[in-house]
Amino acid sequence: MEFPEGPVLQREIIFTSHEFRGEKIRIAAYVALPQGKWPLPVMVQGAGNLDGATSFSRSHNVATIGIDRVGTGDSNGPPDSYNQAWLDLSYDMRDGWMVQFVYNTLRAITYMQMQPEVDASRVAVTGGSRGGTMTLIANGVDPRITLAVPTATCGDIITAFDHDGWANKLYSREDAEQGIPPLFRMFSVHGDPINLARTQHGSVMLILGAQDEFFPIYTVKTYYDAVRNDIRLCLVPDWDHGLFSSNRPEVGTYDNREEAGKRTSAAMKYSVDCYLHQKRRMPDTPLLSWLYRESKLEFRCTPDTDWPLEQVDLVYSTDGAYFYKRLTLDKVFENFREYYLGSLEVTSEDLTKLAFFVEAKYEDGPYLMSPPEFGLGFEHNMRHHPPGEPGPEPEFVTEEVEVSLAIGTVSASCCFDRTKENRPVMIILGTPEGDRLNVSPEQLRSEANRFSRQGLFVVVVSASSVDQVAALLGQLVNSHGNFLIEDAVSLVGFSGGGALALECAGRLPDRFKCVIAHSPHGNGEFASTARNVHATAVRIFADLEDPSLFVGQSFADEASAVGRNNVIISVSHPTDGLRWQSGWPEDCPVLRRTEERYMGMITASDGHDLSLPLEGTLLAAPSVRTRDFDLEVNP
Repeated sequence: MEFPEGPVLQREIIFTSHEFRGEKIRIAAYVALPQGKWPLPVMVQGAGNLDGATSFSRSHNVATIGIDRVGTGDSNGPPDSYNQAWLDLSYDMRDGWMVQFVYNTLRAITYMQMQPEVDASRVAVTGGSRGGTMTLIANGVDPRITLAVPTATCGDIITAFDHDGWANKLYSREDAEQGIPPLFRMFSVHGDPINLARTQHGSVMLILGAQDEFFPIYTVKTYYDAVRNDIRLCLVPDWDHGLFSSNRPEVGTYDNREEAGKRTSAAMKYSVDCYLHQKRRMPDTPLLSWLYRESKLEFRCTPDTDWPLEQVDLVYSTDGAYFYKRLTLDKVFENFREYYLGSLEVTSEDLTKLAFFVEAKYEDGPYLMSPPEFGLGFEHNMRHHPPGEPGPEPEFVTEEVEVSLAIGTVSASCCFDRTKENRPVMIILGTPEGDRLNVSPEQLRSEANRFSRQGLFVVVVSASSVDQVAALLGQLVNSHGNFLIEDAVSLVGFSGGGALALECAGRLPDRFKCVIAHSPHGNGEFASTARNVHATAVRIFADLEDPSLFVGQSFADEASAVGRNNVIISVSHPTDGLRWQSGWPEDCPVLRRTEERYMGMITASDGHDLSLPLEGTLLAAPSVRTRDFDLEVNP
């Protein structure tokens, strides 16, 4: 069965959930609906991102909704933090952060089932880490779910504590010794997904690393054995909760992202194909039997042979599941059945450090693993928790920069940490003179100081033209080039500064990683230059009651007219318009939540591809400055 290729309908929505301590919960979500000729199955992602939802929708031909977790992005409610919301259970267990997260996921399913484009009978949920915990809990309580794909999580949290899981390292008791606080242990007792292992409604594809520090491999077996519904396991050797890809020699890491990505992508693809699109049956879990005699382990694996097999490996560790080795098993035929056999020499000392499982790789199919097994008296060798030793003391400074132009001098303030080089740049465009929003230099410097502590090189300037911004960029490269990344510059503007940010995006095409405009105020004459924006991510935030909403809307419409999907406008709730009546919104919680929608893009230290597309029309009205040339247009 081939799926039709076509555009994906995108929506950004906010749906209302329930009340949390007197406050109405609002959840921000991102919907992608591929246009097809039949009803589409639904996938709910436990993390909000329009680009991610759209990409997933295109890749798997499913209707996708991604939600901002409670207290994250544009969703309100209790904050997403370990030491506050996760443990805030004394008031009422139902007010716990995870309970809110699950409840709002179920609300997202309800919303999608109401859409005429989707098939309400085929629903899947996925999420990673805490999102994976949510996935298993939701699947345990909601019979509407067909498939659950949790990643980097499993369950049996108490056993994880006992096997030195890193949850032990995240908290300190009042006497400064590490230990599990009583409230978190209460959550582990009542909110542990293993409590719902016997009531999993949809089929489960469990994906996690064999060296996950928060869910040690021993808990993978205890959770797998507790599930009574259809379950498959994708256990990735030499992969953990994410630190393998970091530069941490003290925890024995190396970069295995490519191999881990291959396995997790295959597990997701074939789970969707088998359980949602019902293209074919998912292979059964490979069965493993083993016998120890005369210092030798003998293995027999019986895989599902309905799918053609590419290879069957024994994956084993003799150092307490710290690192793994492979042994390819030999294929034999006995009594018209296909088996895979192998043997391994071990010492009695190895048995206490022995962990193993088989991995069946199917041709054009998934990697499936048997549940892990362990030697007698198995002792887990957990990786060391990063010591968290402080680096050099930060040295935050504020320096003034002046740029002389024919039309006058432009002054800017740079706030950065002198102990760190090559930092992404955030330029905050203050409001021009006479703007409805009066922002003082002191308020701008306060914002610069706040953002610089998030690892950024921050510049604040009250510019009034694109030429001034372009000249400032050149001056910064000359004067502070070693502290900043020239190709990782983002603009943030408010009111008139927001309008200037959009004008810069169109007249300095693809010069910026990200351009953020909050309630852009002006006449919007530059809106047509949105057609030049090719790679820069543009995010516009406006109030429904704001009289200049048309500025942002016009810019977004022009980009949409030529097929650009990197310009997104978010219109906030009408009452949010009141925040502009009190001047500079530095303490506005709504504004602070919107920052989470773009701070990840700005703070990423990678550079940005500044090359313009090789084909297409460049709109040069009244002028455009690219990296290689300037265009001027006579009236």
